[in-house]
Amino acid sequence: MWSAPELSEEARAEREAQQARREALLAASEARRAHLRRLASQRIAKGEVLQHVVQVFVSAGTTLEWEDYEAAWHLLGIEEENTEDPDPHLLLAAYAARGVDQAARTGLALAFALSEGFLASTWSADWGQARAHLGFLERHGYVLSEAERHELDEAGAEQDPETAEAAELEAGE
Repeated sequence: MWSAPELSEEARAEREAQQARREALLAASEARRAHLRRLASQRIAKGEVLQHVVQVFVSAGTTLEWEDYEAAWHLLGIEEENTEDPDPHLLLAAYAARGVDQAARTGLALAFALSEGFLASTWSADWGQARAHLGFLERHGYVLSEAERHELDEAGAEQDPETAEAAELEAGE
């Protein structure tokens, strides 16, 4: 009968560290979504909303998926308003057509949904893409977890090798 090979102490510690990282990032994701729900219902300067929406849509290209519309729909809390039409795209369009404020909130909710998509997987999150989103959240009261800060710092180091090299030199001094 076959059994998995026993892991070395180092491999076991690495596996435990990876599991702890995933759990910390999942907890941070839940906290971010709770903050997003609160933020989606607050008044935010339209210029700042527009800026965030444009940043997110430009960085995301044309990759809107059904799930992005559903996530935006849930962030706005409009799923309870109309259960006759299950198409979140149509519900969002109808909500946005109500007026300027609703359109701005719809755009913001879609930007949130897209940005959260960059972070949806603890295995393949794109922290570099999420930098603008997380910066926006921080400006509006969200506090990054230690795990999120670590991932952003690593993504920044990957994007800027000179900064990473300087940080390594500083750490060695």
